[in-house]
Amino acid sequence: MRLIEHLRLTGAWNDADLELWKNAVLALPTVRGSSTEARAALAQSPRDAEALDRMLDPAVLEYIAANRLYQPDAGPD
Repeated sequence: MRLIEHLRLTGAWNDADLELWKNAVLALPTVRGSSTEARAALAQSPRDAEALDRMLDPAVLEYIAANRLYQPDAGPD
């Protein structure tokens, strides 16, 4: 794990601390896109499904849909 090696190289962490870090940190893939880009894709009508699939977990998309969050602006009445 790269983080643990970087922490070790600082000399600020002892072996016991590094072991605790190993159990507290999850290695996750990097997401391409920012929250601003995700909100912009959600606001489009129709929504950019490819961009959303790349940026957001399916469970997050389901939650957004179920709670009707980030609905495209219908414009003025």
